[in-house]
Amino acid sequence: MRWPGWPFAAFVMTTVYGQLVSVYQYPGPALVILGGSTLAAIVVGYLYGRNHRVWCRYLCPVNGVFGLLAKLAPMHYGTDAGAWARTAPAAGRTKQVICAPLVPLRNLDSASACHMCGRCAGFRDAIELRPRAPGSEVVRQGGATATVWGSLLTITGLIGVAPAAFLWSASPWFVALKLQLDT
Repeated sequence: MRWPGWPFAAFVMTTVYGQLVSVYQYPGPALVILGGSTLAAIVVGYLYGRNHRVWCRYLCPVNGVFGLLAKLAPMHYGTDAGAWARTAPAAGRTKQVICAPLVPLRNLDSASACHMCGRCAGFRDAIELRPRAPGSEVVRQGGATATVWGSLLTITGLIGVAPAAFLWSASPWFVALKLQLDT
């Protein structure tokens, strides 16, 4: 389940399937994509979740896209390492925060995996919502956090597969094929 290629594979499969069967025009294919992914999320959450968003973190096709776009966000939650160290948890002093998408709060410096729910805001007086220059995460962490799957999702998925699938659905060849199959 932790294979980093799941968001890319799921994005490509749902995009291609959705456009080949005209998901926006027929309720059956829409039910397969939306209902199937919802059912899969419920099953994965029930079996592996334990109050965490396992589906969202590791398997959701949209999370991969949002994770890439979040690197450009002008706001993000960040941890002040000094404040974290100064407020070491004492018995009964600090409650534990359950981060739904399983982000390690001690090292929170990227907006990619964070779902911006705000549960961790103010935790140990070290985590806060901060402004930042859009794209600063890409510049600061680009080489260290870039993955093959993130690059494939950007280049092949967002720039190649998605536009090709949308253009294909408007193609005269596809329309003629659809008309032949519908009659």
